[in-house]
Amino acid sequence: MPRVEADGLVPFVIASRNPNGAIAVATLPRTFREKGIFTPLVDVSIDVGEGHSPIGIFGFYRTLTLNFSSPLSNKRIWVQDLASDEAIDVTDQIIRVEKTVTLTGDLINEIGLAAASPGDVSAPGLVLFIQ
Repeated sequence: MPRVEADGLVPFVIASRNPNGAIAVATLPRTFREKGIFTPLVDVSIDVGEGHSPIGIFGFYRTLTLNFSSPLSNKRIWVQDLASDEAIDVTDQIIRVEKTVTLTGDLINEIGLAAASPGDVSAPGLVLFIQ
């Protein structure tokens, strides 16, 4: 289960592990009487195991922390907009401490919307993999 830390309003947060090992985590917008439909920015943390499978990341975050079951050593962190054919090495743009990798919401937005068409109002969507 994802763990969520917020200063106030929270979005819906969902996660799943598929039978093939792939993981998905998403923040979903909510409707608030006084604010309308939007996705509050929160810190999300999720356990992802060994990190051998791709991790799909969807939505808006303040931060997303992936907790691995063992240190990643000298492995590289790659992400790719779901609408793109090109993966980007973001190893130097993330925060890595022992068994955790943290992506900022700004990085998720930058990569997850990199291939968006003009006028596209989709939330960010990307895949992360370890190499």
